[in-house]
Amino acid sequence: MQILDINTARDYATKENLLKALAKFPESWRYVIAKNESGRYTAIFQVQSLGPDVAGAAREGFITI
Repeated sequence: MQILDINTARDYATKENLLKALAKFPESWRYVIAKNESGRYTAIFQVQSLGPDVAGAAREGFITI
């Protein structure tokens, strides 16, 4: 079993701020929104949805699985 540490990912104080940041990504990129231990919001992207730019979300500081 692996534990995913979301505390090191890019995060935002509010869900609204996170959604504004996510709006710049293609709609085809699938993600889930999670709260880290500090109560801040982050997104975890599904690698298969990223297509040819598989490192795109990771380049921006988000986690990909």
